[in-house]
Amino acid sequence: MADEQETVETTTEQAAGETQAGEQQQQEQSGDPTLEALQVELANAQAALKRVNAESAKRRKQLEKHEADKAEREKAELSEVEKAQGLAKEWETKHEALTAKLSAAQMRQAFYDEADTQKLAFVNAQAKKDAYTLADTSSVVTDEGEMTGMDAAVKALTKSHPHLFGTAQAAANVNATDTGGGAGKATEDQLIEYAARMGIDKKYLDPALVAQAMQ
Repeated sequence: MADEQETVETTTEQAAGETQAGEQQQQEQSGDPTLEALQVELANAQAALKRVNAESAKRRKQLEKHEADKAEREKAELSEVEKAQGLAKEWETKHEALTAKLSAAQMRQAFYDEADTQKLAFVNAQAKKDAYTLADTSSVVTDEGEMTGMDAAVKALTKSHPHLFGTAQAAANVNATDTGGGAGKATEDQLIEYAARMGIDKKYLDPALVAQAMQ
């Protein structure tokens, strides 16, 4: 009985195997892929997809790095441009300041040269400094290095501020009176009094000359 059952099971397994083989053979003959073939193909597709995804991720990282590097380069280049622009602005400001100083120096020198041309003398060094400050040079024009109008400016100053011009001795002797101050130097009060009487700023007066004038 057991032998018969074993024989039946063996026959059944053989039949099942033959049936499966037959089905596989029919699939192969009909052109339909087998399960194993589909599994292999799926595994290959999954491996290929994994490789593609990995390559894509790599490319994406490279692109991101490239963009980051590009941004840093542009930032650095912009920084250099801004630095150059700032330096150019700084030198432009310096150039303008130096040009203004040169123009003022040329105007001042032209004033003193014109005073020499007109054979004018200043009472003292302070008078010489103040003369240019008080002079109206607004009508003086400089065109292509040529300056005009300074002669009129100097002449106008001699009329508006005559006390700035002439020798120190002459200035001290104008309308001088004997106050009994004696020889030596005039006192501070004498200088103030003399300056007020003469209509001259005290800083233009020489104490010794004032003392002589007041003898």
